[in-house]
Amino acid sequence: RGKLDASVTAAVRQSGGSLKGGANGVYLATVPNSSLRTLGAAAGIQSVAVPMDVESARSVVPRVESGQVERGPVSGQNVAAIAPWHATGLRGAGSKVGLIALFDPATLATEISSGELPAIPAGNTTCISAAVTCPFGTVGQTWGNSLAEIIADGAPDATLYLAELGYRTDYYQVIDWMASKGVTILVNPIVWTYDGPGNGTGPSAAIVDYAVSKGIAWFNTAGELGFNYSAPGTYWRAAWSATDNDKWLNFKGADESLTVSY
Repeated sequence: RGKLDASVTAAVRQSGGSLKGGANGVYLATVPNSSLRTLGAAAGIQSVAVPMDVESARSVVPRVESGQVERGPVSGQNVAAIAPWHATGLRGAGSKVGLIALFDPATLATEISSGELPAIPAGNTTCISAAVTCPFGTVGQTWGNSLAEIIADGAPDATLYLAELGYRTDYYQVIDWMASKGVTILVNPIVWTYDGPGNGTGPSAAIVDYAVSKGIAWFNTAGELGFNYSAPGTYWRAAWSATDNDKWLNFKGADESLTVSY
């Protein structure tokens, strides 16, 4: 899938390992500990690191407090913006929307039985981890459930396709699966570490390009990162404050500096 570098394949094999998946600059492999230095020095290899799984990647996002994500019938301010669209018949009929996250199976069953989500047949779910099919559903992980409900609130007549993955390299197989189902809209709430220069190129950007090449529009969620700007992985936002009237913003209290970590 995508561009598989022959030099990477050769280097992993020569190190006594096996390539599990990946493309376009980021690959997942199993290699004996004794061969890591050899692999790191091989031609075509820029760096070797322990892979981050999706649960670790998600851990940088602060937990959503109870009540911040609606569960139940759409009402109040959450329906105001979309209600005129629904009134004219724009409810997502005929659209196939894919969502990559982790989903608690018991919560998913409750959402479907209560009408909060449409029926989601087994053929509309998949799980890929380290390039291998795995059982769908992750107990205790409900952030995918909440996002699925938000999507269903906005497009109640759309067909949903849910996918779980283990590592960044698994996106390629998941995207292939989504494309095979006719999905044309893909929502990704997973936060990964930066791996490019920030200009739309790099291994993660190549994953988005791959989805687009399959006729899929890619959307990343971001609003949840604003709940607590002091938590790792979030962004700062607040009202203007300059209590000393020196025209310099106080980010917190009297602090006029903002530390950026990377």
